[in-house]
Amino acid sequence: MIKHELIGHSCETAVQTLLKDTNKLAQPICYNNFFDSTFLQENDIKNALNIAIKQKAKEYFRVWIDKNERNDMPIKIIHTPINEDESLELWTKRIFDNQKFCIFFNRAEQFNDSLTTNIANILKPLYESCGMAMGGTSMVFFIGNYGYTPSGMHQDPEDNTIFHFHLGPGTKKMFTMEPSKFNSITNSKDTLYDFEKILKHADCFILKSNSFLSMPAEYYHIGYTEDFSIGVGVVLTDATNIQITQDIFKNFGYEGISRVKKVYKLDSVKLDMSLDLFTSNAFNQLSLNQKNKAKTFEEIVKSQIEDRHLRMLSNLAWSFPPLFKESSNYELNGLKIQLKIPYKIYYKRVDLETMSIFMRGRELVAKYNEILEHLIDKINLGNKLLISELIQPYSEVVNKKLALSFISQSIEHSAVNLMV
Repeated sequence: MIKHELIGHSCETAVQTLLKDTNKLAQPICYNNFFDSTFLQENDIKNALNIAIKQKAKEYFRVWIDKNERNDMPIKIIHTPINEDESLELWTKRIFDNQKFCIFFNRAEQFNDSLTTNIANILKPLYESCGMAMGGTSMVFFIGNYGYTPSGMHQDPEDNTIFHFHLGPGTKKMFTMEPSKFNSITNSKDTLYDFEKILKHADCFILKSNSFLSMPAEYYHIGYTEDFSIGVGVVLTDATNIQITQDIFKNFGYEGISRVKKVYKLDSVKLDMSLDLFTSNAFNQLSLNQKNKAKTFEEIVKSQIEDRHLRMLSNLAWSFPPLFKESSNYELNGLKIQLKIPYKIYYKRVDLETMSIFMRGRELVAKYNEILEHLIDKINLGNKLLISELIQPYSEVVNKKLALSFISQSIEHSAVNLMV
């Protein structure tokens, strides 16, 4: 199904229209003229790529030339920054000359927060209606003139609902097929590289500049772009109970243990020691934080579930948080801050002495203080706040310093905007 003209509608209206037209994302759909340059433009992609190049983040690039994956090309890319007055098409000509090529740039959500935030404004009403992507949400750029996608007609390896925002300028065809239909035609569930003979059985969507495609999880798909084009994919991933369990215990391994190192001495483990005595001694030697030693296993796991959920909520399920702001030496006098909508800052009281604060996908552990709760509650209202007025109620110097330190951290984490 192809629909037209959603430019000018609110994010909430666009999402409700999408959910109605797709039976809650169960069917593929394409909208022409879905967005304009205020939402997404080529400079957004350039800025993200240049930041990644500056960071030497070659691990996020995958490159094909004439259908062959080239592991040497990410290194060339990170040594070829995009000039300020250069289009992406001209930049790629410097790298690939006249060859047919394809660039996938993964985990792009961390490299341009204005782009990520624009898309988050669509995701928030979607999550409010359908629930949050428990496996996380990621962003990928598709750049090239590669003909058919080199990965063949395939299913994503996880249950990924895919949104594709097509910038162009070249037109892209997207072929999609419902899983049972694909299996019936091919007698297989595997990726198909000899796919052209079955494309006549697939649904074909033609994406022009500013088009948007929504594709359900598990659908087989392949793209085709003869001319140079740029697309932004947003991948909403479901999670299994196994993945969430592994995620929780992996995080506990980082954050739930003490960093005080102890060595098991030779004379502490005697051959004739009873198993009960050894187990008791070994447990007392474990590097658990004191707060975790007093908890039951169930309490530890539930606390980790809470922390994971609050990290995800604070970044609206984006898998990677934004990069830290470069400088923490902000001159805050006379300036204002405002919550970076649609995000929020979350906190929870851990114990009498400790609290956790969750900003843009990261957790900060702090000494408990009511001042921090008050600041977060006030910032979360979303109003523009003059910093001098925000800290004015705290008469003691130590409390003003605490408030200013928290405000600086919220700026560094991209939880608030700093403005005149």
